[in-house]
Amino acid sequence: MSQIAPNAEARRPATRAPGRHEPAAPAPVTLDVFRSLEREHDFRPLRAEGAVPPGLRGTLYRNGPSVFDAGVDPHWFDGTGAVSAVRFTDGGAEGAVRVLHTPSADGDAGRRGASFGAYGQKMSWRRRLAALFGGQSLRNVANINVLAWQKRTFAFYESTLPLEIDPVTLRSIGETDLGGVVAKGMNAHPHRVPARRATYQTGLRVGPKVLLDLFELPDEGAARLLTSVELPGVMEAHDFFATRDHLVLVLPPLWCSSLAMLVDGGFASSLRWRPEEGTRVIVIPIDEPERRVVLDTDALWYWHGVNAFERPDGRIELDLVGYQDFASNAAWIETVTRGGLTTGNGSSVRRAVIDKEARRVSWEERWPHACEFGSVSPAFASQAARVAWLAGYPQGDEGRALWSRIVRLDLQSGDAQRIDPGTRGLVSEPVVVPRSEREDDVWVLAYVHDQNAGATFLGIWDGARPEHDAVARVWFDQQLPPTLHGTFVRA
Repeated sequence: MSQIAPNAEARRPATRAPGRHEPAAPAPVTLDVFRSLEREHDFRPLRAEGAVPPGLRGTLYRNGPSVFDAGVDPHWFDGTGAVSAVRFTDGGAEGAVRVLHTPSADGDAGRRGASFGAYGQKMSWRRRLAALFGGQSLRNVANINVLAWQKRTFAFYESTLPLEIDPVTLRSIGETDLGGVVAKGMNAHPHRVPARRATYQTGLRVGPKVLLDLFELPDEGAARLLTSVELPGVMEAHDFFATRDHLVLVLPPLWCSSLAMLVDGGFASSLRWRPEEGTRVIVIPIDEPERRVVLDTDALWYWHGVNAFERPDGRIELDLVGYQDFASNAAWIETVTRGGLTTGNGSSVRRAVIDKEARRVSWEERWPHACEFGSVSPAFASQAARVAWLAGYPQGDEGRALWSRIVRLDLQSGDAQRIDPGTRGLVSEPVVVPRSEREDDVWVLAYVHDQNAGATFLGIWDGARPEHDAVARVWFDQQLPPTLHGTFVRA
């Protein structure tokens, strides 16, 4: 077991006045969870409360920023990643956590004059010039997501090479271009289409031209570059959508200014919101990617999609967690990770209907409450799923701090159930594990960072009876830094 000493002393937030709909209580989860991982370790037994379901066998992998260097990492997203895992066996639950290692992250570790940039961290002048001509400029902190593919496991950042890790030890193996398929890098949100037995992924490539590469990773066989879409500039393309027959790019009007990048040297500080340009929607047939359709619609921002599918009449529906603009980056994320409370993050679940023939995109709000990290049962991904699971808030909170409830949302009726984890803590993205062919017959897994206990547990809820308490909680003996995304791999 190795020890990781935090680079900055943990600070607990002061108690704040309760909101109108909240009882008098300490402030919600804030800065005292954003501290470096205390220690990493191999798989070892976790303390369990309740009984782990006998049919739940496999491993949950979670990834997130976990090692923060004081004075070097100005933003939550800049922390070096660590993958944690909970493995369910007949003997119970075991947990492990390991910091991830890449050449650029290790080379810049602890350096105030770091060469590479990250989301908020500025890059050296040499890297700024290289970035303008397609050279590597971002530090690969591998801290956003995890993909299991063909018995291999990968950790992702943005526009950098995938980092392969050992699925048993969680130790870093090395960056990979998947046999020469990935020219520059991959983004962090793969989407599997069960009907095609394949996973799809994107990657931004900056050079003389700005290209968004789309990759296909079949369950069997080699990865391939499906197509590349030329963009008019460097646009933020964090997520996308996959249906049975189409990939859909929804590109908000968030641009990276080359001049600002050169002068300031930071990625986040170089981003410019241009709502007058609207959002670009590109619909790409998987079997005939050259027959793409480009549409324009109203400006909106989103970090994450929920699901997408094709109607019998050929129209495409997609759901996402949308925002009016990009203000959530500074007004919400940066505020709450520095210990403050906000007036809300302004998000809601929104649905788009894309009519390729009429060349029209129409929008409607499906659930007018703050939330994030939406997903459906993997068995219903790219189909007309009815139930979405999200991270949300108590009634009346609407995003003043980080997420503290799991939300079960009926995408047709708009009815929602808010699941209280039973403690004062941060709830991670829910991961859904199917039990049968019924959409509601699932296990819902989520980390809960319990501030009262100073530790993190994985809660397991019965998706068919979400109003009941968790059927089991398995505890790490430390508080893990908040994770972003993850995946479940069956035994």
